[in-house]
Order: sequence, then C-alpha cells, then structure tokens
Amino acid sequence: MTVTGETAVVVLGLRLREDVSGLSEELRGRVAVAVDAFEELNATWLVPSGARTNPAVPESEAAAMAACAVELGVDRERILLEERAEDTIGNAYYARLLLDERAPDVTTVAVVSSCYHGRRAAYVFGKCLGPSYDLRIEYCHDTGRSREETYETDALAESHGLLDDVAPGDLDRIHARLDAAPAYDYDLSPPSEVESGSRPSAEADVERPTDYSKR
Repeated sequence: MTVTGETAVVVLGLRLREDVSGLSEELRGRVAVAVDAFEELNATWLVPSGARTNPAVPESEAAAMAACAVELGVDRERILLEERAEDTIGNAYYARLLLDERAPDVTTVAVVSSCYHGRRAAYVFGKCLGPSYDLRIEYCHDTGRSREETYETDALAESHGLLDDVAPGDLDRIHARLDAAPAYDYDLSPPSEVESGSRPSAEADVERPTDYSKR
C-alpha cells in the first residue's frame, strides 16, 4: 500500500509597508493564492516565510501573512511561521529546516509567490528541498507586471552561481555555501537552536506586532 505524506504550502513574503495595512496588494494576492492552494490540496500546514525586513514595521512578513490567512479562514493551529528568511534562498533554506524539524511527515511542498518570481523560486526550492520532497510550483499570484523580469533574470543568474554545483537537498553544502557568502550573515541554525525562531502558531500569537524587511 502506498502511504501519502502530508502537504505544506509555503508562501513567500515581501517587504511590509509602513502604513497601517502592512501588506501590499501584491503580498495579499500571494496569501490569497496560498490559501486557495491550501484548501485545494487539503494541506496540513501553511508556512508563511519572511523575516522582519522593514525596520519601521514592528512585525515579520510571516506574522503579517499569517494574520491575513487567518482572516481568510485558515485555522491558526495549521500555520507554521518561518520568520528568519530575508530573501528567496533564505525562504527555501529555512522552510526546509522548519519542515524537517516541525513537520517531518510532509512529503509535498507547494511554493506560492508572484508569477514573475516563479522560475527563481522553483530553482532555489528544488535545490534546498531535494528529492525527499515533491515540489509543486503551479500556484502563483499574477501581478500583471513585467518590469520585474530584468531583475529576476539577474537574480536567477546569481542563484545559479551560488548553487549550481550543489546537489539537490544537500543542506550541509548549502549551509556552508551561505555561511561563506557575505550577503548571508544571519543565523543558519535549525529552529530548535534559535530561542526566538520559527514555531507552530499554536505556540505563538500570529496577531502579535509584526516585523518585516526584504527582497
């Protein structure tokens, strides 16, 4: 008999705005698509991923997205916050650490971002998740804009330069590569080794003040 594992939907953050709403229209769109995917796939976990990247905002991108998801009907007990990622590689790396430690029964991961970001997200998550996970990338928020394409082409090239010779799923090698890169000077340790790291929303108030920054 084939045993099917759990599914997690990972939604990637964007820098929060300084006004009272916090989430931009684009970020709200990502969350809405993620909630639709969560329901369609009958997923076990929703994983909002994003650190506090805007110093002027007192909460993380992940916390703000989680609060939005709860407003859209997701049970907060089904949300795992990933609050350390400051870019796409961080999203993938920290999501993998979080899932390995807090949701070991997950075998399928659906990644949600804006459509223009899809190629880079697919490449980076494929490298960080590796063959242990079934990666789904068909869910995305269409911004209807193309101005990001030049940036994405350059950013994808940078990701290839950093990760091309790393075997998919080799977290030790990815950790070492990030540890040696000047841009990645943040804590790369697993959630259990970080006092204020990501944790299940059951243990955290997803409506607490939020801190955001990035990309």
